[in-house]
Amino acid sequence: MSETNQAERQAIRIRPMMQFSTYQVRLAAYPKDASVPVHDCWKRAILRVISYLEYKLRDAGKDTELYKNILSYGTPEDYANFDPDTVEVGRFHIPMKLKTYYDKEQKTWTVFYNEPDGGLKHVPYPDGTYHDEAPVPDRSFLMDVSIMEEEECVAIAIRCICRDQEESIRTVRVIRPHFVKEMINDPMMLVTEYGVPARFAFNFGSMSPVNTKNASDS
Repeated sequence: MSETNQAERQAIRIRPMMQFSTYQVRLAAYPKDASVPVHDCWKRAILRVISYLEYKLRDAGKDTELYKNILSYGTPEDYANFDPDTVEVGRFHIPMKLKTYYDKEQKTWTVFYNEPDGGLKHVPYPDGTYHDEAPVPDRSFLMDVSIMEEEECVAIAIRCICRDQEESIRTVRVIRPHFVKEMINDPMMLVTEYGVPARFAFNFGSMSPVNTKNASDS
C-alpha cells in the first residue's frame, strides 16, 4: 500500500470528553400563606420549569408547537387549572434532548434535557461592563430537575452538568437556571435550602422580589 493511501486511511483521533457539575442544589418551597396548600406550590413550581423550557425553545428559534404535548399546560398563574394527571411523557431530540416523567404515586415530576452550548448574553464582567459570549464548539449542558410534593413543602432537586473536551482550557461559567430566581420571587412561596426552616427562606418577610443582582442566570 502506498504512503498516500496509508495517510488517507489513517484514523482520526477522537478527543476524550469530560463532564462536571456547574450547579447543584436541593431546595424546599413552603407556602408563604398557611391557607395555601402545598399542592398548589408544587403545581406552580412545575409550571415555572415548563415555562423555562418553552422559553429555551423559542430562544433557539424552534417552533414550540412541536413540543405542545409537554408545554401546553399554561403559565404559573394558571396553576388552579393545571391538572398534573394530564402531564404526558415526552421525548424529543431536536434542538435539545428533552424528556419528562411524572410519577403519580410519588407525587414527583421530573425533566431531563441536554442541549449544545448556545453562548451567553449580557454577561457581567469585573470592570462593570456586559458582553455576549459566543457558543463553544463540542460543549453541551445537561440538566436534571425533580419536583416532589411532600407534606409540608415542595422538594426541588436541580443538577446542571457541563460536558466538554477533556483537554479544554476554555472557561465554563457557573450558571443557575433562570427558573430558580423565578421560584424565589414567586409571591406564593418561601424558598430555602432543603432541611432549613422556612423562616430562613431567601425571600422571607417580603412580597417583593429578592436581590439577585449578583446571580448569573441562563
